[in-house]
Amino acid sequence: MAKHEIFVKSEPELSSEEITKRIREIVNGYDADGSSSGYDATPIFTVKEFAKELQVSVHTVRYYDKEHLFPYVQRTEGNERMFSRADLAYGKMIICLRGLGLSIRDCHMFILHTMEGDGTVTERLNMLLVLQNQLKKEIAELNTALSDLQFKIRYYSYLN
Repeated sequence: MAKHEIFVKSEPELSSEEITKRIREIVNGYDADGSSSGYDATPIFTVKEFAKELQVSVHTVRYYDKEHLFPYVQRTEGNERMFSRADLAYGKMIICLRGLGLSIRDCHMFILHTMEGDGTVTERLNMLLVLQNQLKKEIAELNTALSDLQFKIRYYSYLN
């Protein structure tokens, strides 16, 4: 699957660091309990448990955490990552978006918009519509390639 950059041109260009900073401000400012996401931000999952819940590798979870894609992750006194149900909801969204080819940077932006609330529904919808158009184009290209392959298979089957 091709990786897609889908930032809508009308959006301000924010670096990943700026996006991460804004997400942390939201979490630290008024959403430390995860209430705006509708999920509980109480840390309950270890990395291994969290990876199992998301059906991904521990390495993937650590990588996404390093990229600051889980807004509510906390650390124990022993520096062990602990994830919440809010992180799980974001994790499921990230797995879906990454599976569709969305870049890490765009996942950051999508998370930021989600955390900013209903005022950013249009931005999120626009991102998804751009992604949909890109995927439709990719599917059309793959269908053309499949058709060409099937022709060659029929041709060589006939010769055989």
